[in-house]
Amino acid sequence: MSDGFSLERFRELVLYFAEESVDDPLFGATKLNKMLAYADFYAYAHYGESLTGATYRALPNGPVAEQMDSVRTDLLSGGEAVIEQRERYGYVQHRLVPQRKARPESVFSEQEQQHIGEILQLTHRYNAAEISDKSHRDFLGWDLAATGDEIPYSSIFVSRKNMPGGLIERGQQLAAEHGWL
Repeated sequence: MSDGFSLERFRELVLYFAEESVDDPLFGATKLNKMLAYADFYAYAHYGESLTGATYRALPNGPVAEQMDSVRTDLLSGGEAVIEQRERYGYVQHRLVPQRKARPESVFSEQEQQHIGEILQLTHRYNAAEISDKSHRDFLGWDLAATGDEIPYSSIFVSRKNMPGGLIERGQQLAAEHGWL
């Protein structure tokens, strides 16, 4: 897992998602951004740390890694990827297409690679609009943040569901006992 931002891990994750999505007609820049957010935030929720340590910002269409533009520019200028533009339902889809094989095994553990595979399965059937809508529902931190603000990883634990009353009281009791207040 990642302690702080790892450029190498982020680059490999971007390339791997793009490589695995070459035949996905629904894959474009928006979907890639959401796949990255799901991978990092769900890793944080399950393992206590994100995969890449990227900083996610609340943008109008959902969470986006602050580092995405510079990494994409580096991948393009280094010949590691190209952008293909395709028309899809009246919109122009910007697809990142890798020009080299991704090497996730060089930076991610087996457990992390399994997690990445689960994110691919989770996001596969969604187009850009659907994955954006899903991310708006799933990432309450995005909903609570002002445009451009950082979305803390810990916000993945915030829920729209009402808490049972007894759970709130128990949390307050534990906070008082441990001096968390």
